[in-house]
Amino acid sequence: MTTDEIIHNTEDQQFEINIEGQTALVAYGLSGDRIAFSHTEVPPPLEGRGIGTRLAKHVLDYARDNHLKV
Repeated sequence: MTTDEIIHNTEDQQFEINIEGQTALVAYGLSGDRIAFSHTEVPPPLEGRGIGTRLAKHVLDYARDNHLKV
């Protein structure tokens, strides 16, 4: 597991984590009190390291903490 920080990129509407020059991300769209996660991407060199799971937990925690329906 990595200790790199997950960044909330509001301009591009995605959560990102940069590791070893690669970016894993979860893209989303907002509508009122709803958030829709539309795309998850983990580059092949980062696969199998739990990064996708870490991103998924983070975005679901964000939705809960901000009272958003998924």
